[in-house]
Amino acid sequence: MINDNCPGFTILELVVVLVCICFFAMMIASRLGTISEGAGVTTAHEEMNNIKKAINDMFYPDLGVIPEDAGEDGKLASDACPACSKDDRPWYATRYLCLQNDGKGNPQYEDMLTFLTAYTGNKDMARGMLAWDRYKQKGWRGPYMEQDAMARLEPAGEYYFPFVATPWAEKCEKLALEAEESGDDQEAETLRRGKYYLIVVDRDEDNNYNPIKNTARVVCFGADCEDDGSYYKDYDTNNPTIRATANDLRKPDIYDSNNPDNPDYYNTRDDIVVFIFGGGVMRKPGD
Repeated sequence: MINDNCPGFTILELVVVLVCICFFAMMIASRLGTISEGAGVTTAHEEMNNIKKAINDMFYPDLGVIPEDAGEDGKLASDACPACSKDDRPWYATRYLCLQNDGKGNPQYEDMLTFLTAYTGNKDMARGMLAWDRYKQKGWRGPYMEQDAMARLEPAGEYYFPFVATPWAEKCEKLALEAEESGDDQEAETLRRGKYYLIVVDRDEDNNYNPIKNTARVVCFGADCEDDGSYYKDYDTNNPTIRATANDLRKPDIYDSNNPDNPDYYNTRDDIVVFIFGGGVMRKPGD
């Protein structure tokens, strides 16, 4: 028996309710995405400050050098280490914070020796830097950091080395695989570089391999996994020849679409930059 005193919903009322539910669901999903992105930036900030502390408090006082990434080819500058082959030069400097040196000629020991030789120009001197001197309080005492749980072991020649990964490492790898499937190997290489934090130092005025301490910085390419101005000044990955300097990165992150070349501003979009020998975060999204 039908009860006329309790009529059902009309189709119009149901449609209105469904539209409202969808609207609120989209708002919640959008908000969660924003929170997730903000949490990633917060995590990256904390990890970059941990890298900064490891270098500032331990690595640099012990060895007198800054573990550094790459020249334009992603490797340590070849003119700094003429005896080093291209494959011997490092890729991600954060791995040096994680290496365990047992002093027995293991691959990690040899890799650190190659890295230090690039600074000293003398293999025997570099080898001496790997031996801790308890009287001088100098030498290798690492590892200075544990490998990040998100990091994946990546090949370096025939060996594997640990890195410190960003919160977006898995996303970057997924994007890299998609780029490979589409035949863009260069894009895949760029995206994989965005999986890990980079350490960058300005050169001297003659562009020699003579790192300037107060310009040392940790760089994260952020959620898009690509350099948006924290490493190179231009965004053309086919011709990445103009390195961003510390002075560039200290300019405010205000983008003027009417005057994109305004020298008073410098845009890094979602990239994050922490200076190692200075206070706090210098650049992050929204600054």
